[in-house]
Amino acid sequence: MNSVSFTEREAWEIVNRSKERVYHLDSEVREKIYSIVLYNSLVRGDFLPDVSDIDIMIVMKTPNMIFPEEEAKLIMDVFDEESKRFKRKAYRGRHHGVAVVDSIAFGEPELPLRGRTPIQTNTVLAPPEIKPLGIYAFDFAKYNKVLFGENFIPYLEVKPPKVFIPERAARMRNRLQEKRVHEPVGLPLIAGEALRLAELYFGEPDLDKRRMLTNFMKYVPGFPLKSFSQTLHRQYFDLNYFNEKSDRELEEFYQLCFEFANQIIDLVLDRTD
Repeated sequence: MNSVSFTEREAWEIVNRSKERVYHLDSEVREKIYSIVLYNSLVRGDFLPDVSDIDIMIVMKTPNMIFPEEEAKLIMDVFDEESKRFKRKAYRGRHHGVAVVDSIAFGEPELPLRGRTPIQTNTVLAPPEIKPLGIYAFDFAKYNKVLFGENFIPYLEVKPPKVFIPERAARMRNRLQEKRVHEPVGLPLIAGEALRLAELYFGEPDLDKRRMLTNFMKYVPGFPLKSFSQTLHRQYFDLNYFNEKSDRELEEFYQLCFEFANQIIDLVLDRTD
């Protein structure tokens, strides 16, 4: 059995040490920071040792619409460097990797604030769709901690998650097929995301992992592989789930993840139509 190697206390230690280092960065770097925000499970209260990571949002000022990528990377490096001593070679739950900090960075004009249209600032440090400000904005607005700079949270335009889910579900098909062919180990992560999409679409806006399966079983309509959600949920929490699985058992599990996610996509899109 693997012993717990990354705890909530250690996560807060990383956050606090990183925050202190940011305050002591060169003034030319600090002046380009609009805001740094901690969000997700560490603030919400459902942080899982050795499974959860630290979610950091870095928003940069963009004079003349030029994103200060070098300075943003310096800030990301601070959090990464503070987390290095907690990285392990063993898989960390659903991530199948060793990441401790999950940070994104983008320009202030991209914030969806009330009364204005977001403008992209041509940065490669955040995904095209910033989930905490889109589909998960309802949770981000409630569970956050501003570590540095402006508190823009009260001014966010927060739309219901159902507004985003059909399009995201439709785009999920290509990701599933790509993972199935090139990286099957990533299928459980997408299947877990599909489970969460269904929970939000048919149930209540709630990202707390402690209630995820209960809400899913309660609110999501029946479909052929609905009961597989219990197996998927169990492997999410069990760090040793894959340890004694044969190659054939793993292949079967990945195939079920693929089919489960596709059935949820069908369920959401059929309801949307």
